[in-house]
Amino acid sequence: MIIKKTPILAIPLSLLILASCNSNNKRSGAKDSLATFNKQTASCYRAISNTDTATLSFDQKDAKVVGELAFNFKDKDDSKGTISGEFKGDTLFVDYTFKLKGADYKNPQVFLKRGDELVQGSGELEMYLGRTYFKKGAPINFENGFVFEPINCK
Repeated sequence: MIIKKTPILAIPLSLLILASCNSNNKRSGAKDSLATFNKQTASCYRAISNTDTATLSFDQKDAKVVGELAFNFKDKDDSKGTISGEFKGDTLFVDYTFKLKGADYKNPQVFLKRGDELVQGSGELEMYLGRTYFKKGAPINFENGFVFEPINCK
């Protein structure tokens, strides 16, 4: 009888161990993608408007992108954080993760590649399961955002 019960108990235990390993791999993969950001191989950009500036730098492997984004505003709080996303054709879609006044935020950002420049877009946002997305099917406007021009990385 003991021999028959042992395999039955081993199956749930094996599944638990396997699930734990997969969970750890997903977490370390996210850390690895941010750890691969290297300013020496990055693409770097700066945008300057009348009173505000922004900087964007990222590493790209195939369509995937990781990097940093910072906004410096004259009349609003500045923000600085990390980006992670991918190019879909000539459009870069990223999640921008940053802290503002002690709170953590994660917002979508979108940039259209026009020649050497990246033009920041804006569009209608929606929230689903606690996460903010660009509304599917809604247009994205690339006329009023920051225009990022390439610069030498520091």
